[in-house]
Amino acid sequence: MFDHITKDFLGNKKSIAIGFCFLTPGLLFGTWATFVPFIKSAFNLNDATLGLLLLSMPFGALLLNPVAATLVRLKGMIFTTLLGFYLLLFFFSLIFFQSSIYILPVVLFGCGSSIAIINVSMNAVVGVLEEKENIKIMSTCHGLFSLGLMIGSLLASYSGGLGTLPKWHLLALVLVLFMFMFIFIKEINNVPVPKTEKKGERTKFFVPKGAFLLMIIISLCTNITE
Repeated sequence: MFDHITKDFLGNKKSIAIGFCFLTPGLLFGTWATFVPFIKSAFNLNDATLGLLLLSMPFGALLLNPVAATLVRLKGMIFTTLLGFYLLLFFFSLIFFQSSIYILPVVLFGCGSSIAIINVSMNAVVGVLEEKENIKIMSTCHGLFSLGLMIGSLLASYSGGLGTLPKWHLLALVLVLFMFMFIFIKEINNVPVPKTEKKGERTKFFVPKGAFLLMIIISLCTNITE
């Protein structure tokens, strides 16, 4: 396990770059989750209303999953990964600047949609990297997302304890992540992606059966729960 981390991941600049893309949504989501009580207090929401509001983000993620796959096919996994990254920064930076309870669900829907877009595309990039570079980094990249959740939560808790307003904390985090992308974007663009599908070629749909259908159901249940 540690050999894969030190040799396959840390020894490959492209792996580190795409790993940063996994770390980013973890950091942002961990920060947002820690500051949720501020939203409840700011808009004087009861538990039921807050619960409905929080559904906006997973609803966006659920609806955009198939769209993300189409974007990868039409625009390529690198373009879609970067698009998802910048959309993440944009929508998350807006959350705590909203004064209307009617606009906030739209912003949260955008956050969830961005997560779906980058999630599908960056996993596709990792799959290609593992094949082309003969490395194993998928578990490490997913671990970075979890690490981002923990770090984001810890930083937000510490910042909130110091009295920093959530909007300034999250905005500062977004700016830092944006600047770090300048370091990694070259390596991301250098990932040896496979040739795209021919123009005009249509996606073929089929009804899943057997073990594949079971995998879809399990994944769907996990996605909804998450």
